[in-house]
Amino acid sequence: MRADRRLPRTSTPPGVPSPGNTFACVDTRAQAVPSAIEWHGPRRHGPGFTIIELLSVVAIIGVLSAIAIPHNQEAIDQAKIARAIGDLRVIATDLNTADSLPMSLAAINRDQLLDPWGRPYVYLRFGKAGIPGSARTDRFVVPVNSRFDLYSLGPDGLSTPPLIAAGSGDDVIMGSDGGYYGVGSKY
Repeated sequence: MRADRRLPRTSTPPGVPSPGNTFACVDTRAQAVPSAIEWHGPRRHGPGFTIIELLSVVAIIGVLSAIAIPHNQEAIDQAKIARAIGDLRVIATDLNTADSLPMSLAAINRDQLLDPWGRPYVYLRFGKAGIPGSARTDRFVVPVNSRFDLYSLGPDGLSTPPLIAAGSGDDVIMGSDGGYYGVGSKY
């Protein structure tokens, strides 16, 4: 059997021999103290992200939003045009089902209806004298309707009778006496 070889307990710190104890061990190994110029690798002080990781995420989000925002704005513009076309169809149906063409949209209770850009729709009734000079015309200066004009001023709020003129291309119109509803530049 092996004898139990324990050192007696002392009250002195480890590595320092106690007086009167011949069995005390002295730790002769020097403790390694890291110097300031030694590299010990990256230090992590718990969970978190480095500045490079955060900048990478911000850059990726920026690129994705730069791609998505123009497409989103285009979809919003197309939705506004579609709403204006729907409103024009409803107003034209109300006008065509009336006994006679009213003088204004107020007669059919549509004068308070605003286009998607916040402006009232424009209604121009042609009288017995024929088509007035202020009627909408296409690129060949031919009127686009024979009984009345009905349109929205579009996003810019500007309009002139010829559809090819500046400010009229974005107007949402009814043309060909209800055969066409859409943007004036595509008529």
